[in-house]
Amino acid sequence: MKGGDLIGIMADSHGKSETIEAAIELLKNRKCDRIYHLADVCDSAHPETAHTCVHPLQINNVVTIKGNNDQGTHA
Repeated sequence: MKGGDLIGIMADSHGKSETIEAAIELLKNRKCDRIYHLADVCDSAHPETAHTCVHPLQINNVVTIKGNNDQGTHA
């Protein structure tokens, strides 16, 4: 990254794909150069939501840090 780049940060979505998609849209509209998701993308109690949460992060090149709720989901 170079000086002056805008960084967008989100965290702890806990399986809420709509929240992830809305946050990505908001950060892209704010012209963030790089977006990060800091842990707990998924909800360990509902591993069936993993794909719908991870997919928008992947297609938007969001750098993601795996959290404790992401361990058993294979996200």
